[in-house]
Amino acid sequence: MPELPSSSELLVAGGDERIRPLAGQRCNKYGISPGPATASVEFSSSTASHISADAFAAVESLRARLCNAPGEAAMHALYQQEFSRIRSGFFELCGLQQAEHAGTGWIVAESGTDAHFSAVRLAALRFRQPFRIVMPEFIETGRAVCDTLRKPNGVDGATVADIVEVRLRNADGSLRSIGEIDRDFHTAALVALAQDIPVLLIRADESKTGCRAPSADLLHMLVKAAPERVAVLIDACQLRISRGSLRGYLVNNYMVALTASKFFAAPSFCGALMVPPAWRAGLEEITRADACSQPSPNPGLLARWEAGLHTMQQYFAIPAALRQLLIARFGQAVHAAIQACPGFDLLARSAGVAANANTQDADAGDVNAATLFAFRVRRVAPSRHLTSLEMEQAYRTLQQSRHANGSSYLLGQPVACGSQDFQRTQCLRISLSATMVIELSRLPPEEAVTWLDQQVMTCLQTLKAIVDQQSS
Repeated sequence: MPELPSSSELLVAGGDERIRPLAGQRCNKYGISPGPATASVEFSSSTASHISADAFAAVESLRARLCNAPGEAAMHALYQQEFSRIRSGFFELCGLQQAEHAGTGWIVAESGTDAHFSAVRLAALRFRQPFRIVMPEFIETGRAVCDTLRKPNGVDGATVADIVEVRLRNADGSLRSIGEIDRDFHTAALVALAQDIPVLLIRADESKTGCRAPSADLLHMLVKAAPERVAVLIDACQLRISRGSLRGYLVNNYMVALTASKFFAAPSFCGALMVPPAWRAGLEEITRADACSQPSPNPGLLARWEAGLHTMQQYFAIPAALRQLLIARFGQAVHAAIQACPGFDLLARSAGVAANANTQDADAGDVNAATLFAFRVRRVAPSRHLTSLEMEQAYRTLQQSRHANGSSYLLGQPVACGSQDFQRTQCLRISLSATMVIELSRLPPEEAVTWLDQQVMTCLQTLKAIVDQQSS
């Protein structure tokens, strides 16, 4: 019988130091421990959340099945069977069992960054020459993505020709217009094509601060003009898109990078790349190459995906109207709390929605609604935005404090946003998770919305008090 670590240890296995508990502590650098938590109110799904008790029970059942395998070889076979089950469950949940999606594949990835790299490998196989990546700026997608996209992609040792970043925000953090963003994407793509350089376009849906760009119309226009020379990757690693949008992207032959570790609150390092049927030849080539390298199974990744799928199934079992009510109320609660906290400035969150008919939502109540909001914090007198160090201190203090009601509050970690006074300033993120929606759905609706209003307000007012204390 194979030996496996405990379920808590399994949930951080096969990741990196970011998800393992810090030395001598229960939590990792995100303030998350490898197990359920009962005393924290978590608006931190833009970064990381604790696993729910229900999802943890599903992981324990999975671990028991793996431990009951009669030997290592049997456990390896069972590992593959369990991932096939998770894939089938995810595809069924997203409506990808329909004939038009036959042949859709996925490449399991340890993270959203690794899913991006798989997309680069596929693009390299398609283009068979160096190509240009045009994408939103790295501060909106993840700094690790930059280094990963520039790695050799395994096709004749070639690398990406170059990467063009397009700014989504102005220097003051305000959102650029979708017209301006589209213009920069369009220009970069046309310059590359004029030089006989193929292009991989990356659309954020949505970015770290809630942006969706470039527009779906621009993607459609560029692909239609040069279908053999332009490919598209959708960065949906927050997985705050509807199932209808996911299906629409795949119908348009766009690859989609996603994770189950943000909105659906699985532990970090739980990603996948969705591959449309038109990319099957490249997918098969990558699969053969990876099979030859004989990578060892990653039970930790399997456990994290088990947690993610379990949460997805619970979430989509909630009546659509109730999901929509709770998501809308969260947005209202955030706006009310921001207005009640002088010095907190909400950032505009979306430069463009899915404009192409094929990417519109087909599921009633399953909408691309706002579940992530970014905001900046400034001192009122004298008026200035918090420095990066001050923002980090306020974020950590909130995370480590316990409010009078017995709860601790978690927000998404600070991220760079625009530039002010010749330096990058930071913003924090407050976001809703599927886990919180599931928990609220078990309450009477009136009680659920009251709780949501109170907790969002308490969280931000507590942060405000911390900032004011730092200023004194």
